[in-house]
Amino acid sequence: MKKIASLAVLAATSSVFAWDEYGALSAKKLEVDVMVNYTAGTGGYDEDGKKLDNEDGFSPATTVPVLGVKYGIIDGLDVELAVPFTMYNEDASPTGEALSGLDRTNLGLKYTHATGFGGFVAVDLPFGSEDIVTPDPATSIYAAIQYTKTFGKVALNDFVLYKTTLEVNDYKPADLLEIYIKPQYNVTDKIGPYLGVDYQMSLGKTKMGELEMDPKSSLLTLKPGINYIATDAIGLEANVPVTVMGKSAGASIGAYLGFYYTIGL
Repeated sequence: MKKIASLAVLAATSSVFAWDEYGALSAKKLEVDVMVNYTAGTGGYDEDGKKLDNEDGFSPATTVPVLGVKYGIIDGLDVELAVPFTMYNEDASPTGEALSGLDRTNLGLKYTHATGFGGFVAVDLPFGSEDIVTPDPATSIYAAIQYTKTFGKVALNDFVLYKTTLEVNDYKPADLLEIYIKPQYNVTDKIGPYLGVDYQMSLGKTKMGELEMDPKSSLLTLKPGINYIATDAIGLEANVPVTVMGKSAGASIGAYLGFYYTIGL
């Protein structure tokens, strides 16, 4: 059994930030989201894709409650804001002590056309609690194309995303490509189970001053889950992300819970 501490970790992105895989709000709609993401590290994948387990007694875990707000500017165009609060247990913490604090706030703009095609841009703003974002936090920028459409009882909510992080103190991580496919089957007008398939891979090299490294990281995560529409204003969602394949990346299992409240202004 080996402790996994030095492998590059590709973090799941779609749950934490202001944007998500769903379409933009209608004009003058306000949505408030309360979400909780829990991730337990189970080991990692080496550069050949072999799964390596954590050492006995080593159990890194991260919990991230997120408060999100969305507002429909016009039909098909909204602005989205998310404020995450990250909590590391002792094994997940870079200092070996449990840490918690404000993570980088994310601001996004999303557009959805009547055909179902659209996209979003978003940015992680460079501020937060020093213990979580370091004394010199970086700015990350996201751009994506998106498709969200319902065909009878089947709903599709998919995107292809590109992420780049700006250089800080001569350090710049490799860029990221993410492909997320999420077919959902609406059993009734209130209940819709789904299976999310999330693939992430690093693009280019990580730069540390004059040193450059090609991480060649990739990660495949399955997210079985369910959406429940309680009323026209209230929605609930839950899923269980499980990594199933990767290279030079961390392995994990987790849980996501979301509460969504929408009102007209």
